[in-house]
Amino acid sequence: MNYAEIREALTKDHSSKFKFERWIIEEEANIICNEIKDYPTLYESGTANGFSSYYFSRVISGLVHTFDPVNRPKIWDFLELDRSRIKYYDTPFGASANGVMTVLKKNDLKAFFIDGDHAYENVSRDWIVIRPFLTSKDIVIFHDALGVGGVKKFLGELENTGTVEIRLLSDNPRRGIVTVKLK
Repeated sequence: MNYAEIREALTKDHSSKFKFERWIIEEEANIICNEIKDYPTLYESGTANGFSSYYFSRVISGLVHTFDPVNRPKIWDFLELDRSRIKYYDTPFGASANGVMTVLKKNDLKAFFIDGDHAYENVSRDWIVIRPFLTSKDIVIFHDALGVGGVKKFLGELENTGTVEIRLLSDNPRRGIVTVKLK
């Protein structure tokens, strides 16, 4: 199923169970897919309804590890979807006991998609957790980088450190997507 087919099936049969405004829009999904297609593993902070997890799992060659402590319906609960490349964790991304650190491998090529809780403290915590595992070949993609919560503030501070290269992929004023790579 492509983006439109998934959304249509869910809207038609299960619209009362999903908040579609939480989803990335098709243009953003395609931009992100273009960035992650050469990475074997994706770590996602913020599963929401599982749409992005499923969509991205169709692009990468390995697993999507997706983290979200909020218990809400996932698209795979309602549609027959291949979840063989999705590993869902019902815990916060940055949780020390059972979060992303338990599955990260230091030398593997990795992509990260940060789209969880947009509060400054949580975005910065996600970065602090993954930073020791990053190499200059890895990519971190932040969604809602231009106007939601503390994401914009955090990215401004991160850019001022001079240790990263930040590239704007989408300048939607309410959302925005940027990539971050170590210099």
